[in-house]
Amino acid sequence: MGRRRRELCEALRIERPIVLGLGFGSLVAIRYAARHPGDAGSLVLAAPVARVIPERSTAVYERLGGEAAKEVAERFYGAMDERAFADFLRVCFPLLSSYELTSDVIIRADWRPDVLMGWMLGESRELDLRPELAGLDVPTLVLAGEDDAWAPLASVEEVVEHLPKGARFRSFPGARHSVFRDAPAAVEELKGFIAGLEPGRPRA
Repeated sequence: MGRRRRELCEALRIERPIVLGLGFGSLVAIRYAARHPGDAGSLVLAAPVARVIPERSTAVYERLGGEAAKEVAERFYGAMDERAFADFLRVCFPLLSSYELTSDVIIRADWRPDVLMGWMLGESRELDLRPELAGLDVPTLVLAGEDDAWAPLASVEEVVEHLPKGARFRSFPGARHSVFRDAPAAVEELKGFIAGLEPGRPRA
């Protein structure tokens, strides 16, 4: 995905873009910036993690949804299968936003269970972006929802700890994974970050 991101920028003749990634997108943004130094002008990482630590997530699901949510989350992060995925969508997915995620919204989403299950059973268990974070020498904004179960606050803070000094970090009480929707102040933080970039920096 990072390679395709670079190819897109080259095709559109976009230089030094502001790269924003939310959730899984933040993983793509980190890898893109790390593997192509000098390409990105700046980074916005919303709800990023460097590692998947199930215990952190299940603790938040339990706090938000009780013992039932914890049990479903443990199966989702553990013995992932189609039943665990379906139960996760029904019980845990609605907890990722402070706004009601109705069943029709979940049904209309373009889910690829095979892709997600493959990632959860494979790459997620080996993921460790901490070494790559240290080399991201570009202006970086990191945003977190303090009630985000997918990217728990402790995991986002770990990302910040491994970034070069000077990264800008803001967390929002009550916000979950949909941080821009849950916390309008996150949008204002993003605007302020962009406005504070060096004059003349491309803002594609």
